[in-house]
Amino acid sequence: MTVWRSRNSALTWYPPLVDAKLPMPQTSLVLGVKDFSGVLDGEEPAAELIEAIRLAALQIGLPCFVRSDIMSAKHEGSTATRLEDTDKDSIITVLYNIAEAHGMAFMVPDPAAIMVREWLTMTKTAHHDGKNMGEEYRIFVEGDSVVCNHPYWPQAPELYKPSIPALADLEYLASRAGSKLGGAWSIDFAMTTKGPMLIDCAAAGRSWHWETCPNIGRWPENAAEDM
Repeated sequence: MTVWRSRNSALTWYPPLVDAKLPMPQTSLVLGVKDFSGVLDGEEPAAELIEAIRLAALQIGLPCFVRSDIMSAKHEGSTATRLEDTDKDSIITVLYNIAEAHGMAFMVPDPAAIMVREWLTMTKTAHHDGKNMGEEYRIFVEGDSVVCNHPYWPQAPELYKPSIPALADLEYLASRAGSKLGGAWSIDFAMTTKGPMLIDCAAAGRSWHWETCPNIGRWPENAAEDM
């Protein structure tokens, strides 16, 4: 039986990029998240899921960044994704934040896995709209060809002075990722004290461009395989 998997799922893009030895945060994938609907409805997560995340967090080290294979809750603020303790209540709080992010997002599938990742220290940070933001970039590729790039947080222009020369290195990494994955993708990078880190990927047609970008509409949106 063929199991459908979202192209945006980290279960699709993360393993090939590990094989390609691209710089990414240390990550533990908690698999077997078969039914997240109860959490999305505000029910307590399964005890098995809580225990698996606890063990993964101990392996990665605290604090850690917790997200689903599809998305994170980082747009709700850094505390929404940060796990600082392995007690049950702390884990449940982070899972509720993930569930809420999924509930507010448009046309995204339920999680198939939870990613427990090392907490990255950004080289530059800013605070806007009640959120802590770091220097991040989004680079669009088609295969190994770079199409365009954007600073991730337009509301924090102070983060992007004068780091533009670093884009050449990021575009090289994005090209390697695109070559490994094939097709059109957005590749997100964070500038950290450990160097550039590839932190996320998504189908290009599902990813945001700056309003002035000429590539808006270049890739079809809402295609079933890009959910």
